Amino acid sequence: MNGTTLIAGAGPTGLAAGLALTRLGCPVRIVDRGPPTPLTESRALAVNPRSLELLEPSGVTGQLMAEGHRITRMHLHRWHSGRTRLVQEVPFGDLPHRFPFMLAIPQGRVEAVLEAALADQGVTVERGTELSGLAGPGRPRATLHGPHGAVEVHPEALLAADGAHSTARHALGLDFPGYRYEADWQLADYRLETDLAPDAGHVVLRPDGFLFMMRFGDGLWRAMSTSRDLDAILPEGCRIEAEQWRSSFRISHRVVEHFQVGQVYLAGDAAHLHSPLGARGMNLGIEDATVFAHLATGGRLAQYHMRRRKVDRAVVRQIDLLTRIATGASPLWRPVRDLLLPSLLGLKPVQRLARRRATGLSPSGGWD
Repeated sequence: MNGTTLIAGAGPTGLAAGLALTRLGCPVRIVDRGPPTPLTESRALAVNPRSLELLEPSGVTGQLMAEGHRITRMHLHRWHSGRTRLVQEVPFGDLPHRFPFMLAIPQGRVEAVLEAALADQGVTVERGTELSGLAGPGRPRATLHGPHGAVEVHPEALLAADGAHSTARHALGLDFPGYRYEADWQLADYRLETDLAPDAGHVVLRPDGFLFMMRFGDGLWRAMSTSRDLDAILPEGCRIEAEQWRSSFRISHRVVEHFQVGQVYLAGDAAHLHSPLGARGMNLGIEDATVFAHLATGGRLAQYHMRRRKVDRAVVRQIDLLTRIATGASPLWRPVRDLLLPSLLGLKPVQRLARRRATGLSPSGGWD
């Protein structure tokens, strides 16, 4: 592809696509509606081995690893009678991969590293400029609205990485089937004093849902739950020194019907949504971006829909099932979660499957 690719959205998906395309010799233009201020909230928090591998040719993996905190195992706990008891451990150390860990690093830092690498290649993100309109089919006619007003541009291709409320997806009239969970999810980042293992992700099964905790910096921990009062359900021995950030949100599980229309392609949250369980959101977008770049430089973009929808839909379905089990969404799932899950995770074949799914290394999560 010789013409310019316009990328709408400068989150991890858009930046990863821009970096891969630039490295492969394809000109790009990246716009983002956000202000030119850095992202401070941690939002997505884990980069998996697949993403570290995919980003490695662009030269950013080393810096991400230098800044991130390595999670080498998962701990499954059960809460009972006011106490939290460890019931199972799933180690990552024997993953058949040179990055046998999850990397805990805030999304804002991932974006900063990718954007700095793009700047080294002469590409500057145009912040404060948004995709406000789109016409097609065929070669896209995109309207950009920025500090100096609106202008129509005609890129050879448009990669819409413009988020859950994608302007491109709406302009194309694409269905985004799925559903939204009714429960509110609570999320907070704390500075904690705790005796929880700092190199483990912790899942606590509770009668009222679940609690997830993971360290991502010096004394900094992410906590997430469907419980209304996060502070009150932290495991015994956790002492809150400070609260860094707090949010409440609802989750959806959705996959767009068509990942491409003419020369417009959807990636990341514009194409698929799912719960944070499984830590696949940012990583799945990076996979979309890498596939797009390789297909573009190989003249095979007609394959993009077929290649990505199959993979992304499978991952969303897996995470939907995981979410139902972890939250005990119905009486049907609670016995499975409380009685069978700890026993199953003690079996080596199940541990291998769980490790590969969680780290993006299962066949259904592959990018090639």
